[in-house]
Formats: sequence, C-alpha cells, structure tokens
Amino acid sequence: MSRAGHVPRRVLANPLQTGRLTLDSATSHHLIHVLRLAVGQEVELFDGHGQVAQGSIVSVEGKGPRVTVEVAAVTRQSLRPPRQLHVAVAAPRAERCDSLVEKLTELGVAEISWLLTARTVNRPGAQRIERHLRIAEAAARQCGRATLPAILGPTELDEVVDRLGVAPQEVLIARRDGVPLRTWSETHRSERVLLVVGPEGGFSGDELEAFAKARYTGVALAVWTLRVETAAVVGAGLLLAV
Repeated sequence: MSRAGHVPRRVLANPLQTGRLTLDSATSHHLIHVLRLAVGQEVELFDGHGQVAQGSIVSVEGKGPRVTVEVAAVTRQSLRPPRQLHVAVAAPRAERCDSLVEKLTELGVAEISWLLTARTVNRPGAQRIERHLRIAEAAARQCGRATLPAILGPTELDEVVDRLGVAPQEVLIARRDGVPLRTWSETHRSERVLLVVGPEGGFSGDELEAFAKARYTGVALAVWTLRVETAAVVGAGLLLAV
C-alpha cells in the first residue's frame, strides 16, 4: 500500500530496454504534469509483461511534452501470485465494471473475460474495453504490479474454456449451493484456475445443466448472495491467497 498522499513514480513503458528511452505523450504528460517530475529525478518503469527498471529523466522537450529517460538495467519482477487465475464474469453496469477491473488487477488476476450468458445485462464494446485496459494500467501502476491482465470479450464460456485448455476440475462456477471455496482450495493445488461468475439474475436452468454435464465444480463464496463484482473480487482474493 502506498503512503497517504504519495503518488507512485511508476509508468508503463513498452517495449522496455536499457539506454535512452523516449516515452509516449500520455506517459510523458503523466510524469511532468501529474507527478510533477523534472530532469534528474528517478522513475520506475514497467512493461506490463513482468519486466521492471529504474530510470532517470534526462530531458523534457516540447509543449507535449516528450520525456526521455536513461535506463541502466532491466530485470524481471520476482513477485507473482501463487496461481494463474482467469476470471470469466458477466459484466455488471458500466461503473461497476470499472471498479471490478481495478480490484481484480490489484489482486493479480491474469485475465478477465466478459461473459455472455442468457441473463447478461451489459456487453462491453471495443471502446469500453479500451477504457478497462487504461484502468488496469493505472491500478498496476498504483499497486506495484509489473504485468497487466488481458481483458477480453464479450465471449461464451465454452470459448474461454477451449482457449485456456483448462481441465473440468479447474473450472469453478460461483454458486450459493456449491462446496465452500476455501474447502476446495485446501485440497486442490492447480496452478491455473478459471473462476466463473454469473449475472445478477443467476445462470439459467439450461446453463446450470450444461455445467453439470461438463463436470465443472460449483463453489460457494460466502454465506449470503453477493453482487457480481463482490463475488468476483471475493473469489479471486480467496484463490490467490492460498
């Protein structure tokens, strides 16, 4: 957690390499006009794929401006979650999606897929997903994460399962009547897991029947019924804390 009132001097730079690196206009603006840094000051860089570096601002040019930093060495961040977690979730309303992306990024989720179901109420388009990617970048910058989650969709669950190649026992469906997630976590050490969270209205009968035939595991996240974004965050937190 960052200190109260402290804005991390971290920015995304992709590709990240040693030597002099000129940053794009948006990143340059963030450094100069938001963080109010100047020539000679230090900044941490990350590329969204796990690499980090320390850099020093060597020039600020133009009204834009464009910032150039000197990078001495690039290393790979050693911190990583205990498993690779993918979350397929029926998107709630727009502003709640924004918060959900932020929290899942902070927790260390590898991928977020917006899920199409019979009762899905929101289907984010390309512009909205671009916004979600910017939110994920800001969250990673704030929390110290060096990777960015993939954000995909809208998509069917079968497509997600096929693309990931996960086994049935690694597909967890959030359900009130499922086995407690903590109990499942104590007996399964899968390095890759897909957590599926349905819409506010719940999965349809046909969908539940298909899940049963596929032998997916139903898991309970809490005593009470949770909202979509709460369920996704609670489930991710429990799975990534093991």
